[in-house]
Amino acid sequence: MESKPLKKQPKQKRSQDVVDAILEAATRILSEKTLQSTTTNRIADTAGVGIGSVYDYFPDKKSIAIALIDRRLEKTLNALEELLNQPQLTLPELIDQSFEFIDDHFWSKRAFLRQIFILAPESGRMDSLFQHRFQATLLLQKTLVEKYQKDPVWAEQKAFILMNSVMGVLDGSIITEHFPFESESLKKDLKQMVRAILES
Repeated sequence: MESKPLKKQPKQKRSQDVVDAILEAATRILSEKTLQSTTTNRIADTAGVGIGSVYDYFPDKKSIAIALIDRRLEKTLNALEELLNQPQLTLPELIDQSFEFIDDHFWSKRAFLRQIFILAPESGRMDSLFQHRFQATLLLQKTLVEKYQKDPVWAEQKAFILMNSVMGVLDGSIITEHFPFESESLKKDLKQMVRAILES
């Protein structure tokens, strides 16, 4: 069952600003430290809010990390849609920009993503994770058909293969602490794979 990270929803702008500050502070901390080694007091200090303000919205630090999963999934999907909707991009240009997207949203945030996504199974977020990935696959499929005039069946197959193969590698890079690639080396291999899939 999916747990609700927030005790109550912030309705006024000031309350929303407090929650945003808490989540931004947690993001900075979890980019450098593990969830286990930090405290709600540390998060409150970094956010510049009182500890009472943290507990107004979050029962504990784990619930803050779970809220970050929800925010990250939504933010990444929105950013992908924005990328795919850019006008006048050739397909090779889209491939190049896709890897800049991967740099910004995954490789540069591996330590942070590892800290929050280890909570996905116990927080009931696996269904949400796979649903967002399915939505991302549909967005890619739609782009291949509508922008690049690809055959719908071909686009469905290629979008499925591309999304799941690339995300499988990214999942592995997030989960494992020993990552046997420099990002440029992995990027080169993945680009070759993506081009081979699209050209087959």
